[in-house]
Amino acid sequence: MFLVSHRGNGDHSFKENSKEAILFSFEKPYISGVEIDVRLTKDKKVVLSHDFFIFGIGVIKWNRYKKMKGVLPLLEEILKIVPENKFLLVELKEARKDIELVKRVIKILHKYPNKKVYIHSFNSTLIDFLKEKYPYIKSGIIIGYGINSEKIYYHYPFKTVHYHYLTKIHPSKMYFIFNINHQEELEQVQQKFKKRNVFLITDVPHSSFFKTVL
Repeated sequence: MFLVSHRGNGDHSFKENSKEAILFSFEKPYISGVEIDVRLTKDKKVVLSHDFFIFGIGVIKWNRYKKMKGVLPLLEEILKIVPENKFLLVELKEARKDIELVKRVIKILHKYPNKKVYIHSFNSTLIDFLKEKYPYIKSGIIIGYGINSEKIYYHYPFKTVHYHYLTKIHPSKMYFIFNINHQEELEQVQQKFKKRNVFLITDVPHSSFFKTVL
């Protein structure tokens, strides 16, 4: 099993999706990858943020990057610090059907061909475009909270699913399971996947119960 730090969260005081939090996670040998969220600024810079609105800045897509420099890191800054033996799981947070975010992310990834990156999103329009135009990129749909449940059996290179969907997924496929924050959730995944490879997204990557399986 592979452990994925959700937004770089863990046993530290750094903000989620911050460069410091992500670097802290990458430094831990038992963490295989870090999940992050990305959005576009008004001047088309790709920044890390789960929320579309930042206090003191406003709506990200309505403001230029210079207003949030030093507050939100750029995707390119994070790619530079991804170790060779680790990976980045990038969530596209754009809710609109505009595919500009996809194009900008791919353009940045082309600068770092040796970095291991997966891309996923709740927005199926963006992922379907990614599959069609950039099939060499590992991309997947996110299924959970009642969103995209009808796509549980659709074909994608991988799927990211809430652990409540465990009974509906086939363990021979590639899955990221979120958010595994309690031992009973981990035990359910273990029972389903046995010794097969599965990626566990968690807010608590330093919890002791993970040490029994990693």
